Amino acid sequence: MTNIYSLAAQIIQYVFPLIKTRTESRPFNNLRINSLGVDVALVKVALFIVQKILSDDVGLKYIGTTAHRSFVVGRVLANMVAALADAHLTEESSSRLLKHIIWCYLRLSDNSRAREALRTCLPDMLRDITFSSGLRT
Repeated sequence: MTNIYSLAAQIIQYVFPLIKTRTESRPFNNLRINSLGVDVALVKVALFIVQKILSDDVGLKYIGTTAHRSFVVGRVLANMVAALADAHLTEESSSRLLKHIIWCYLRLSDNSRAREALRTCLPDMLRDITFSSGLRT
């Protein structure tokens, strides 16, 4: 069973290059669009899981128990932010996902250890103007 989860966690490595391709032929465009749909679905599921864990005080305490756990969750969120920046999603879906990610960061900051870990893994894209238009809505 863990092999299935491992494969699912690594699928993004296989799908992401398909999105980055610049070939303009119709089959590649269709493949790119379908790959983007897979990426979005994976990000939504992962974000839902992280958000559920963080919404519970016990989950937040567990993640904040060690700096390593906090750093890992922070890196996962940072990867989601990077995926949003790379994927050209609609303004609405990108904005909604980003707001959920920011909620997770804010929740992590409620724990002192996690807050310390966030100092090193908060993405620059949240500090600059990358998402400024999406956050105004």
